[in-house]
This record gives sequence, structure tokens and C-alpha cells, in this order.
Amino acid sequence: MDVYAGAILLESDSRFFDSEEALIDFLNCESLSEPYKEEYIQRSDTVLPDMNTIASRTLWPELIGSQAVAYAWQNMADYFAEFGRDTDILPPELAAFINSGSGSLGWKYEQLNQRINDQAENLRQAILVNEELSLERYQTALAGMTFSYKKFPLHGIPDERMKIVLELEIVPVTIENIAVIREDYPQLWNDFVLSKDADDLTKLMDTDEVQLTESELASLLEDARMEDSIAENMLFIFSKTVSLQNRKFSTPVRARIVAAHLAPDDLPFLLKSFTQEPLTVRSAFLDYTATHADSIADAAEQAQFVPVEVYAVCLNKLTEDRLLILRPYLADKNFEIVCMENKKPKFPNTPEVRAILATFEAYRWISSWKSKDGKLIAYPTRK
Repeated sequence: MDVYAGAILLESDSRFFDSEEALIDFLNCESLSEPYKEEYIQRSDTVLPDMNTIASRTLWPELIGSQAVAYAWQNMADYFAEFGRDTDILPPELAAFINSGSGSLGWKYEQLNQRINDQAENLRQAILVNEELSLERYQTALAGMTFSYKKFPLHGIPDERMKIVLELEIVPVTIENIAVIREDYPQLWNDFVLSKDADDLTKLMDTDEVQLTESELASLLEDARMEDSIAENMLFIFSKTVSLQNRKFSTPVRARIVAAHLAPDDLPFLLKSFTQEPLTVRSAFLDYTATHADSIADAAEQAQFVPVEVYAVCLNKLTEDRLLILRPYLADKNFEIVCMENKKPKFPNTPEVRAILATFEAYRWISSWKSKDGKLIAYPTRK
């Protein structure tokens, strides 16, 4: 039989396109040597639907390598069960075969378990840790497997691949997986939590099963994928302060932080940025000032700056002496000028300015003030 096969193969270097039945018979012929079978596979354009129709497992690598079997998950699973069982890694020729095709792979969880039994979990993990698959095939292979881990067992997966794993929700938000991400993939914290919608983390926070650090929460809050409603729920549960400095929070989140989680070290920063803040943030800060006037005064002295609106809120909260100390730091320097120089500056006609001038008059820091032509004019005391 070898002589006959040799004659056929040596007669020309053309490719063969036999029927599936003829190819199967040729490859399963026991009187034919393996080298002839391998060369025949290399030159054959026939694609076998099922790798199991070839009895000799030693021919399977050539079948896979020559893409002489159908691009089907069953063939991939069977090949792994035969050649990956001893190493639990994806054989390079199988990785190359997976890379050679396109389209989805339907090896769902139960189907794969039924097909290769205990080897199914080994195959899933072999795919997870493989770095030879293209990112597109990696994503497709994992997406078709429909599985997840309550506690993810693998470490050291490169970030670009681990992001795919997280996007596919293979690592759902559980107490165990939070510990895994914190330990092994802290740089992917946001991708982990926001792979879905962060509701699962909020529930764990609400039951006090998980406590976030300030940096973990802040990182999530400034992520564009975070919905404001969920962010506000998290802040409602969170009991610590959150710094605003060097953070890009949305306006609703920023306002909520000012209202309930303002860090004392942020006060000088907010005093200086007050006029640039959105209206809701300014409003929240004025409410905060009304209940923390002494802290605001300390911060204003440190910053040597106090916005007019903030000073106005403090009028009924601080002593005359404390207001006098803060007066030179008012953003509008005309307040200090009318008190210290023989000048009559004009002010915008706003409720805050009216309240400040009325207080100044009561303390006899100015003699009087009045409205004229849409402006407020203050008059100094006689020097």
C-alpha cells in the first residue's frame, strides 16, 4: 500500500480534492504508513466535518495544522481533550487553528461539559491564560463559553486580556472577587466594577459586606461609565470624606460630596474655586458654610481669600472680631477700601452685598450705604 501511495504522491505536486469518504478511508488505512498520510493531509483541500472520523490520534496535529477539519468548537474541544490534558495549556497548533477562523464559537457551558467532561474546566482556564490567541478570537472564544467565577482563580493575565474577561462578566462583583481584584488587578478596579452597572457593588456596600477606600470610590465616581444615580447611592452609603482636588467628578456627584463628604483639607481649595463651580455645587457649599462657619473661617485665613457669598453666610455665624479678621480677604477689595480709605466705592446690588454693608454699618465700619442707579454706594466713616 505504501508503494501505491508513494506513486500517487510522487506523480505530481498537485493538490487533492477527494470526497470526505475517500479521505477518511485513506487516513484510516492500517496498511499505510503515517508519513504518507501526513503528506496527503498537507496536500488535501478536503475539509472533514468531524475529527473523530480519523482513528489515529497522531494524525490530529496535522489535521489541525493543515486546517483539514471544520472550524467547529467540537473539533477544538476534542483536540484539547486529547492533547491538552497533560499540561492544561492550549497547544500552540490549536491556538493557531482558532486564530485561523472567524465567527462565533458555540461551546456553551453545559455543552462543553457534556462533550469533554472534566476537561471542560481545564479548557476554559487554558483559553483564559493563553496569549497566542488574537484579542478578537480571545474575546469570541470566551464569550461563547458562557461561564463565570465566584472567586476568579487565575493571576497574571495581561491587562488587555483581563479587560476582555471583565467585560464578559466572567468575574462578577462578589466579595471573593473584590479581594482578587484588589490583590492582583488593582489597576483594573473600574473595569471590574463597571463591567455591568455597579449595582452589585452598591448592594454589598449597603449591607456593609464591603467597605471601599476613599481612592477606590473616587476612582469610580469620576469614571464616565458611572451613572450619576448609582454614584449618588454609593455616596449616600459611604461614610468617609472624599477629596475634590485633582478629580473630575460630574456636577451632581461634586455637589453631593460637598454636601455630605467634604474633606476639611479641601476648604481652602473650594474657597478659591467657588466662583468657577457650578450653581448646585456653590449652593451646597453655602449650606455647608452655614453649619461649619468656624471651619470656613479657619480655611479663609489659611487661603487669605473668601468669596462674597460665603462671607455673607457667615455674618450671623461669626463674632465681630472674626469677621473683622476675614474682611481683608474678601474677594471684592472695595469692602476693605471703604472701611480703610476715604473713598466711596460702588458695589453690585445683590442680597449678599446688602447684608454685608448692613453689617458693616451696624459695626460702624462704614457710615452708611444706599442704592443709586442700580448700584450700591458705601460711604466711609469720618477719619
